[in-house]
Amino acid sequence: MNPVRILFVSGGSLDYGGIASWMLSYASRFHRDLFEVDFLVHGMEKGAREAEALSLGATVYHVPYRRQSPLINRKRMEEAIGAGYDVVHAHMDGMNAYPLTIAKRLGVPVRISHSHNTDFLTGNPVKRILHEQARKQIPASATHLLACSEVAGRFLYGDKRYESGKVKLVRNAIDVEAFRFDAQQREKIRTELGVGDRFLIGNIGRFDVRQKNQLFLLDAFAEAKKKRPELMLALVGDGNDRPQIEERIRNLGIKKDVILTGFRKDVQAIYNAFDLFVLPSCFEGLGIVLIEAQANGLPCLASETVPRETQLSNCQYLPLEDTHVWADAFILAKPSENRILPEQAIQEHGYDITTEAKLLEQFYCEAVRHK
Repeated sequence: MNPVRILFVSGGSLDYGGIASWMLSYASRFHRDLFEVDFLVHGMEKGAREAEALSLGATVYHVPYRRQSPLINRKRMEEAIGAGYDVVHAHMDGMNAYPLTIAKRLGVPVRISHSHNTDFLTGNPVKRILHEQARKQIPASATHLLACSEVAGRFLYGDKRYESGKVKLVRNAIDVEAFRFDAQQREKIRTELGVGDRFLIGNIGRFDVRQKNQLFLLDAFAEAKKKRPELMLALVGDGNDRPQIEERIRNLGIKKDVILTGFRKDVQAIYNAFDLFVLPSCFEGLGIVLIEAQANGLPCLASETVPRETQLSNCQYLPLEDTHVWADAFILAKPSENRILPEQAIQEHGYDITTEAKLLEQFYCEAVRHK
């Protein structure tokens, strides 16, 4: 029996973002003799995690962004998609229609659209119109519709399709063992960061203030520090909006209390250093970092826009109307007395990668068999 050949298509690179993590987590757990997974990514530079894909025996196709070179983008995408795949699985949200239309024309039998968000990742009005037009074309090119959460499914495919059962939920599952609390790692990383015995609030995400809302977080943190001086904040990540974040830190006078770690290869371990995890995002398809943080036993605060499917244990959801509610929560926050979350809680909610990868394998096999 020939292996099922799958092409994951991403709108970015293989870095430390949520979609890249999803693709690499699942691909690394598929049965190597039964499934071959390759990656099509945007941008010509190697991503920080591309070596992980190559270690799995995968081919990584690089295509330039359409805005840089539309003709070369299309040519290279056609070459990759036309290389004999059974499944093309697109992770570009509204723009999924583009690679899936090519896949349909080239005769790829299984064409999957996957929704990872609840809004388009652009504030540009012209680009938003283009994304909306592309979103409407997805049903004509896709054979299967997937989403990481109910709200993500409703956003990309509409309420009617979701309620009719045409959208399958596939969780952003994690390696439970990798995120288990480790006291030695906690001491090591806190020493490295110079935290001492201060109360450390942590946030992990791309520096994108429109979605991840770091400026709001900084305002709330600065307000809380006036009443609780021992607070510290660590922002783990990087991105185009770093200058705005650095400027807000300077203007608030909290430079000595905020740690900007940049991208880190040990993201799994850095949760151990935190006392509280926060996710004040304006929108999220799911918010995989909340699952990871709770697997580490951290108390969590998230915005009300984050899907409730993320609630496994100690997670509270707050409004984004003003910073006072968040500042008060920071002032009252206490470290967890028990940082060990039972593995069963994660499995029951569908976030154990070992279990979920097997289910996705079955889904691929059935989809290919019926085409």
